[in-house]
Order: sequence, then structure tokens, then C-alpha cells
Amino acid sequence: MFMRIERVAKVDVSAPEGITLDAAGTRSTSSKVSASRISMGASWGSFVWRFPISRGGQECKAKNPPLALGPGACSIPCRALAGPLPGSGPGGKGVMRVAIVENTEVTHLGQVGVALAEAGALIDIWRPWDDGRLPGDMGRYAGLVVLGGEQSALDDHSHPYLARLAALMRGYGDDGGPVLGICLGGQLLARAYGAQNHLGAAREFGWHHVTPTDAGRADPVLRAIGEGSPIFEWHSDTFDLPEGAVHLAATGAVANQCFRIGRAAYGTQFHFEANRAVVEAWNRDFAEAVEARQPGWLAAFERTAAVQGPAADAAGLAIARAWAGLL
Repeated sequence: MFMRIERVAKVDVSAPEGITLDAAGTRSTSSKVSASRISMGASWGSFVWRFPISRGGQECKAKNPPLALGPGACSIPCRALAGPLPGSGPGGKGVMRVAIVENTEVTHLGQVGVALAEAGALIDIWRPWDDGRLPGDMGRYAGLVVLGGEQSALDDHSHPYLARLAALMRGYGDDGGPVLGICLGGQLLARAYGAQNHLGAAREFGWHHVTPTDAGRADPVLRAIGEGSPIFEWHSDTFDLPEGAVHLAATGAVANQCFRIGRAAYGTQFHFEANRAVVEAWNRDFAEAVEARQPGWLAAFERTAAVQGPAADAAGLAIARAWAGLL
């Protein structure tokens, strides 16, 4: 049975810009948004609520902090910040904070949002594609997530912050901090550690079976999917493995789907965060691009999602929870 439970907390957010996600997972920005709306969209139910955010490292403050609620896709934790919080970097103490770097306007946390909400993490959203800003003090963070985008990992001419972001990922990873790079984020992590990116050399779209390597089946994060699972893909580029990296997963078409370097720096080519609600939002927001990439995809989506989606959603959440366990 599909259930919908809505819980709303009244908050006053002082951050200069808010981010809104509707029940389908679409994100938009507004200069005067006081709270955000999210949904899980999982097969067994949907949780919807509003919550305060921290954008670009600026604290959100609420006069009446809402109750801590359950997990939700594309979410940030349901907790208002009552004031400055202590840092929580690798080995540090205090409230667990995670830096999220978005690389394009329409971005969804999906299953990563679920896992971070379950873990009670507070997140700061950074949007360097818009303003060029990146975290300056990673010592206050328990983890770093770098999401996907339409640009390549080498597009410094159009996105001049990319070199700085790659350096940030490497520095934090070298310090032992948990790093999670997804799609473009994974390509940037490979770049950060000296590996080559190959543009236009590996096109995948839709759900593809991801198979862990022997090392992946023993890895603290990738072992969560056992012998493998369908996971969503949308990319044209690929990368070589950095020197010293552990190869964790492959598909039939693209060998380098996931790697770990150092203690806890992970790069994935696949979009394990993309649950069915996120993919549906992509279908709606990028219908023309999707159909050009794979003609007939939209017409066949409902049937394809019913077959592949449940296992992909479960695998994505398992990966996200395992990575969140490193924080």
C-alpha cells in the first residue's frame, strides 16, 4: 500500500537563498524560501516535510526548531540550527556536518539524502557552478560529497572552479576524510589523483548491471550490494584508475565504475543515488535530452522501472548507508 505522511515544521531561515524540492524531487531556487519540501518516493511509501538548510556554509537559524523527523530522498536533515556549531572533521568532535558540492542547477541527493538524514548529519550545500565558492575549512566537516553535472571533469575553460574542487577532494581524502564523488564527482576524484579522463569514450544510459570485483565484494562500502545489482547510469566519459586505487566495480561496457583511494575516498561512475523518483524527475526535466540519448526510453519507462527499479533503489540505499557509516 502506498502511504503519504506529511509533517511540517514552521521555521524562519536566515540564509540568503533557499532551495526547494517538490514531491517529485524537482529542485528550484528562490531568493526568499524559508523552508524546503522533499519526498522519498520509494515503493513502500513517501515521507514529505519541510526543513531549514545551510547554503554555502552560511548557518540557517530557526526561532522554533522543528522536530527531528525520519529519512527522505533528496533531503537534508530535519533539524534547525540554533547557532554556530562545532566542527566535526576527521577525528573531530561535535555535530556531524557534511559538505555537499553541486555541479549543476538541477541536482538531487536521492538515496544519499536518505542515508545522511538517517545518520542525523547536517549538510552545507555549495554551488560553485553558480558563484565559484567552495568550502574553505574542511576541518569542520565529517564528509565531502561531490555530485554530477553536464560538464566534463576537464572543462576548466567553462567551469574554472574544477581544478580547485579536484584539489579540495584530494586534500580531504589525503587527510583521511570520507569523500564521495558521483559521476562527474568520480571523474574529478580520478583527476585529482593524477588519472586521465577520456571524453566521449564510454556512453551508458539507463539501468545497467554493476558487478563488484573481488576487492569490491570485500570493501566496506561496495560489499553492501553483494554480487551486484542494476544501477542507473548516465554518462559519456570515463577515467583511468589512479595509481594506488582499488578497483571496486565494473559493468559489461565500462570497466572503471567505482574505486577507492586511501582510507575512504570513493569515486563512482554510476548514479547509485538515483532512485526511481529521481529518474522520473530527470525524465520530466530533460525529456528531450533523454529521448535523444535513448529513443523510446520515455514510452518504455514505466515497464522498465517496474523491473529494474526496486533492486536499483535497494542497492543505491545500501551503498549510501555504508558510506554514511564511515562518517
